[in-house]
Amino acid sequence: MLEAEGLTKRFGGLVAVDDLTFRVAEGEIVGIIGPNGSGKTTTFNLITGIYRPTSGRIRFCGVDITGRAPHEICRLGIARTFQVMQPFRDVTVMENVLIGAFCRTADPREAREIALNALETVGLSGDRGALAKNLPTAEQRRLELARALATGPRLLLLDETLAGLSPREVDESLELLRKVVRRGVTLVVVEHQMRAIMRLCSRVIVLDYGRKIAEGSPQEVAEDPKVIEAYLGRGYGDAAH
Repeated sequence: MLEAEGLTKRFGGLVAVDDLTFRVAEGEIVGIIGPNGSGKTTTFNLITGIYRPTSGRIRFCGVDITGRAPHEICRLGIARTFQVMQPFRDVTVMENVLIGAFCRTADPREAREIALNALETVGLSGDRGALAKNLPTAEQRRLELARALATGPRLLLLDETLAGLSPREVDESLELLRKVVRRGVTLVVVEHQMRAIMRLCSRVIVLDYGRKIAEGSPQEVAEDPKVIEAYLGRGYGDAAH
């Protein structure tokens, strides 16, 4: 479904993403992990058209999307959430999600049906009249997800969607994401909570200084000496068991 080949992004003398190649198959849940500053969010920005690659290509369902505008990429079927939540704070939950729905249709009635379906999926239909700024953190995370789902994605990029959640809320969010995948959406997840990655993802890509240093199952990655040194820290393997 998604192919990145030789993806590189330079900001002056800083190489934020360095010759990155990976693939994501339809129906997968792929995790991307790494230390702060390793290029994870920059990779998402390249895929979604916020940044144009310095070099390399990106293909989605066989279509070259390298350097296309974000709205064009969204209409092709790629949506995302953000590490720092960005709701439209002073409008309602429903109005936030309608913004995503209007990416798919210009018909207000149809857009409302799409938005309501997305809110029901994430468990926020009862809060649709509330102002976004009044939602607790966990519900704002779900609102971000609902707004992305309303665009009708085939591929969804989630940037630290579990940040700030309690253990119970993490468990609920993981089950929600599994439900989203069962409905036909492929996920790529950037996350710092390695135990959540271990439970959710079938494959993990590890970045360090913009380069891919490992790729494999969560267990393989957790036991890789390069990953332990760069990111997890010594003793993680024993703790994970």
